[in-house]
Amino acid sequence: MKKLLNVLIIEDNISDAELNIYHLKRGGYNLFTERIESANEMKEALAKRTWNLILADYELPQFDAPSALRILQETGLDIPFIVVSGVIGEDRAVEMLKAGAHDYILKNNMTRLLSAVEREIQDVSVRQQHKLAEDALRVSEERFRRMFEESHVGIATLGSNGYFIRANEAFRKMMGYSDEELRSLTFREITHPAHYEADKLNVSRLVKQEIQVYKAEKRYIKKDGKVVWGSLIVTAIRDNEDQPIHFLAMVEDISNRKKAEEILRESREQLKAFAARLQTIREEERIMISRELHDNLGQSLTALKMNTSRLIKQLKEGVDSAEVQNAIGQATEMIKLIEMDIDFVRKISSDLRPRILDELGLIPALEWQLKEFEKQSGIECHLDCGVNKIGIEPTHAVGVFRIFQESLTNILRHANATRVEVRLNKKEKSYILEITDNGSGINESNLSSKTSLGLLGMRERAVLFGGEVVFHGKPGEGTKVILTIPEGN
Repeated sequence: MKKLLNVLIIEDNISDAELNIYHLKRGGYNLFTERIESANEMKEALAKRTWNLILADYELPQFDAPSALRILQETGLDIPFIVVSGVIGEDRAVEMLKAGAHDYILKNNMTRLLSAVEREIQDVSVRQQHKLAEDALRVSEERFRRMFEESHVGIATLGSNGYFIRANEAFRKMMGYSDEELRSLTFREITHPAHYEADKLNVSRLVKQEIQVYKAEKRYIKKDGKVVWGSLIVTAIRDNEDQPIHFLAMVEDISNRKKAEEILRESREQLKAFAARLQTIREEERIMISRELHDNLGQSLTALKMNTSRLIKQLKEGVDSAEVQNAIGQATEMIKLIEMDIDFVRKISSDLRPRILDELGLIPALEWQLKEFEKQSGIECHLDCGVNKIGIEPTHAVGVFRIFQESLTNILRHANATRVEVRLNKKEKSYILEITDNGSGINESNLSSKTSLGLLGMRERAVLFGGEVVFHGKPGEGTKVILTIPEGN
């Protein structure tokens, strides 16, 4: 396929112009040409069309090559300008080349024309590509500069020695330094001491290409000495040999978020402390009520039973009459009622605070509770205890016992189980209590339901002593409750 070429010919001799066209066509070009002889014609031609080549005779009656070259240069167009002349001295040729002409050809040596044209057209193509690349780079640099300066996120570049090279307004405002002040500092000088070693390690990993990006949340020391939290992203900018020449750091101010997190953490700690205090008060009240029932009401009922028994004995030793026998019968019924009341008081007292928990400890209390559950429910129960003693505080032992009670209560109410397996073992620095039944099994909806207050209460009790309670179960396959109890609370 022939190459298209628009050629502007500055020539007053038609034969010479046709000779130029002849040699270009021999080179395989498909030509569009226009011949002009004056400055005005040249200006009009340059304005109305895009030209790939200008061939100019050195001297015309009303025009010349130096004037034509100046007109071309004034337009700023990059078009190969070749002087083709029959009479031109060496001095003039040199002057034209110095002025900006790309080549000169003597009319008696036209064999050079084609090679000169091809060379210059190729050079123009290279220059144009280079200019396009420079323009694209300039646009890209301008876009990056605007993004750099106008970003709400702090951005800074640092040299491989750790010194700041440049920082945008957001970064300067965050740290309180001017650009000039930052250039005299390294990242270490604005980094909180608690984070420097981690920074140093990660920068080293970036240099070695063990990681491509370094992310962290860290504290910075501002110019006024105040601390600011930042979310940091760092990457290395490398040269052609893949060596880091500088680092690009982006820092978002997260001080408000960190402050909110701290407030939330403190609020949770306060709620946790409040819940623990509330639980302590509840247990203290239970102890008090339990003692009152046992010591006062229990003793009163026992005394009443003894008095009633003595009355029955006296009546039996007295006159044997219908009235006496009737009184003995009523007193006997009173004894039965009193015994029932004593048993009821003992049960309430035990439910409020099992004395065995305070007197013998947690493991005997668990064994007793499991036997009581088996006796009352008729469900077969088995305890496998791999430890002799649990080393936790008494208040936390109460929490474990209550979770155990609630687990057994849930089995009785919901599981339809026929067997319960309880295992207590130690794993590293924690005790693991497992309560497993062979009942109907708990489902996910029950586990996640906000109305499952019993499960929620078990979880909250576990949190108070630093433990965790987990529920596992499938419909028809039973349920397992796993309580983790940290040692030495």
